[in-house]
Amino acid sequence: MLSINQPSGFVKRKFMMGEGVKKMPMTNLSINQDRVQTIMARNCMNPYDLCSKAGISYQSYRRIMNHGGCKLATLGRIAAALGVDVTAIIHDTAATVAEAH
Repeated sequence: MLSINQPSGFVKRKFMMGEGVKKMPMTNLSINQDRVQTIMARNCMNPYDLCSKAGISYQSYRRIMNHGGCKLATLGRIAAALGVDVTAIIHDTAATVAEAH
């Protein structure tokens, strides 16, 4: 059985054999809120316009913006609604790794 815990952004897997519950992150890609808002401003969009165009609820939008993570398909829908490539709205992990060293 697979259930989704929306607020924490994790997928819970319940195993039938009594192995317990394991939490797995939905994706290791994180949305860059500043980039999304900049692109929205450039496109004269507000959050409700983006939600409507991407086919997501406003509640999901707020969760994604606050926590940074979402399913890959949702990430793709947001990028498509903004008219950009997915790489334009995610944090640059290469730069983050370089800054850590």
